[in-house]
Amino acid sequence: NCSAKSKSELIATYEEYSKHLDTLVINVNVVITTENQSKHYQITSKFKALNHVFAPALIQFQLIDKIYKRTSNYTIDEIESSDRIRNKVVKDLEQENVINLFIVPKGEFLNGFTYVVPDTFANYFNLKCNTIFINEEAWFNQSTLQHELGHFFGLQHTFGSYPNENSTKELPDGSNCIVTGK
Repeated sequence: NCSAKSKSELIATYEEYSKHLDTLVINVNVVITTENQSKHYQITSKFKALNHVFAPALIQFQLIDKIYKRTSNYTIDEIESSDRIRNKVVKDLEQENVINLFIVPKGEFLNGFTYVVPDTFANYFNLKCNTIFINEEAWFNQSTLQHELGHFFGLQHTFGSYPNENSTKELPDGSNCIVTGK
């Protein structure tokens, strides 16, 4: 499907569910190897800034009351490359009907990742594609979380054409969708 089709599907899904819900709840699960506590990551202020960015799209993120902490030595690269490690890191911490956000140890390559399934947006929560991983250093930049949320909402990279990397040569405005879209 072209991203343009996905865009209209996402808008329809949002309009249907927005009649019943005001906010999208994000569950923040902290997984770090340092001595840093969750206050080190200034999570509340990060989400205040994020809500400012997403306000024009009428999307608001609300933190749940508890922030979890579980120390782990697994880096973001190891988590992304191994289902066994990923399952061990997220065990008993992922929740349904929210976005689970894990701040994890830095690796060599990745700033963040989320799983994007080529399915309807409404099925993302059912398919357990509601988890985003960000490395502990990239958490502090202005773009990684926004970038990964874009993938969560079904947006692909507009560069390259690597099917496993969720990329496409389609332009952001969809003008070449018929020729290059998926």
